[in-house]
Amino acid sequence: MKRLVVGGIALLAVVSTIAAAFSPWLLVNAPLALVVLNPDGRHIVLASAEVPPVPLWLVASARRFLSMLLTWGLGATYGHAAVSWTVKRFPRFAGFVHWSDRLLQRTGPAILALIPGYTITMLAGVAGLSFRRCAAALAVGVLLMNGATVWFGSELRSFIQPLVAWLTAHVVEATLVTAVVIGGWQLVSRLRGKKGLELPPAD
Repeated sequence: MKRLVVGGIALLAVVSTIAAAFSPWLLVNAPLALVVLNPDGRHIVLASAEVPPVPLWLVASARRFLSMLLTWGLGATYGHAAVSWTVKRFPRFAGFVHWSDRLLQRTGPAILALIPGYTITMLAGVAGLSFRRCAAALAVGVLLMNGATVWFGSELRSFIQPLVAWLTAHVVEATLVTAVVIGGWQLVSRLRGKKGLELPPAD
């Protein structure tokens, strides 16, 4: 379980970073692949100008659902150590983590249908909440969230299409700039103090 969860999260993190770095090229040439590799909301909005809404909605939801299940597994595997690690790595979000924990304690897995976020999903795993109930709530939440995102992107299609046309004409330059910026940000993040913040042993 531990190797599957950690390996899966690491793989998706690497794939997502690479996709973000090459997002202009992917958006122009393979927008649905961009969403498969990195289902970030902005990618879904941009891809909605090029991809039919239903396939985009289903693919984005399936990919995000997979990420959420792995996040639940991270919490279930590492327990409270995962919370401590998250707060230490992202101290600015400590208040949000504790607020999410209190909210989850009051509502149970049902809140995941309204807030299918990574933090609260991890906390559901830490709390040992039923995997089936959490997965069902997450499925509803992810479908609703991505449905709203696809609809929003469709409404902005007339604004997005000129941007995509510009990227098509400058795809090499845009991709090089994006790759350099994201690669530099990754390097700086690693040099700034992420050393010694490896995940602790599972509970």
